[in-house]
Amino acid sequence: MNNLLADPFQQDYLETVVHTLGGLNASCVAFCGSCLGIGTIEGDVLVYTLDTMREARRLRGHVRTVQSLRWSHDGRYLLSASRDWTCLLWDLARPSFDGPLRRVKLPGPVWMADLHPTNHCIFAAAVLDAPPVLIDCQGDRSKVNRLSDDPDVDEAGVEESAANRKSRQAVLTCVFVHGGAAVFGGTSKGSLLMWDSTDGVLLGSWRLSSGSIKTMSLCPSTIDDQTTVINSTDRLIRTIRVPNMPHRDKRMTNGEADEGSDELEPLETEHKFQDIVNRQQWHTACFSGNGEYICAGASSGSIGGVSSGQDLFYIWERQRGSLVKILEVPSREEIVDISWHPSQQLPLAAGVGLESGTVHVWGIPAVERWGSFAPDFKELEENVEYVEREDEFDVRPEDELGAKQRFAHEDEFVELESLLPGDESQDFVLSVELLSDQELNVASQH
Repeated sequence: MNNLLADPFQQDYLETVVHTLGGLNASCVAFCGSCLGIGTIEGDVLVYTLDTMREARRLRGHVRTVQSLRWSHDGRYLLSASRDWTCLLWDLARPSFDGPLRRVKLPGPVWMADLHPTNHCIFAAAVLDAPPVLIDCQGDRSKVNRLSDDPDVDEAGVEESAANRKSRQAVLTCVFVHGGAAVFGGTSKGSLLMWDSTDGVLLGSWRLSSGSIKTMSLCPSTIDDQTTVINSTDRLIRTIRVPNMPHRDKRMTNGEADEGSDELEPLETEHKFQDIVNRQQWHTACFSGNGEYICAGASSGSIGGVSSGQDLFYIWERQRGSLVKILEVPSREEIVDISWHPSQQLPLAAGVGLESGTVHVWGIPAVERWGSFAPDFKELEENVEYVEREDEFDVRPEDELGAKQRFAHEDEFVELESLLPGDESQDFVLSVELLSDQELNVASQH
């Protein structure tokens, strides 16, 4: 849609389903620029263009379910984490058949992975039955630093026994703060941990919830807004102000501050969101592109002991903490992953159905106002018979002169490829690959 025809006063939260992508067996989604990344149960990574909602790339490298996708800030690199114990870094400037740019083998199935906001070669990953890791793959060999909640074990470098690993809390999710100076992690015992992203040293630990922290997402609107939305199993969704990084001499030992150091900055809870009536269990939650809304997906379960048969998509206003919209899922299945487009001018969100793997894209129906081009343009609600004026189409000498001038300007060369001054930060433009007949047959079989 032409942005010039859009209503500048239209609402900026989602209204209805505008696209449905079925038959993909999707497991996770992620927006970036003009692309939508989709991870599948089979291990493929699909890249769809938002202009046509058609597949532009199919990246094959995983052999099991893709757990998470993360884009680089320029949209050129894509990080995929899978249950096959690997994380793959894809360079979309290269042909798909060249394979991933980097392949990192981890000590277990990967819960999720997050890419550094400024350096695409650095990422953090949460691993099943193992401490989270910080990976730097800038050189020929990848460097893996273990992020532990016990700094004494980290410094000694000793291996933990199986009993100790089971007794300790597992890190289920992790994200980089804006700027990438620290990594923020959520554990199975409801604690929040902060590590230094340069060497993996534990900087702080806070107790937040009585349940496990399942997902975390930072506000994408501005770098100054260091707020994260946290979804836990206690049926509450919280927005938390990320604490400032403590000084290195205030690092934590066994969850407590060292002697002689000041106390850590306390957590500041901005809002708590929940369904008071039905006590929903939320699968995932995230911010809107402008940071003004929180969205979450959950199954409505049963009301009054009777199953409602409806699965809902909730939207809250962050400023007041009030519920503004409840959207139904067309396929009537739980939404297990949600991604809201980071652009403030493009209100779109995608969700993945649990059972069918269908990707639903919510948005605002486009209403084009052609009066934006001509103030005297009139929009007709019904057909009107037009009466031509007597001299309306008469050719006059001044009209012929104007036509000659317009034809002369049509021969001028228009440069479309080079960037204008100040546009150097434009996102990476994805080129569409032309597949051979044999590759098309293989793609259709999958």
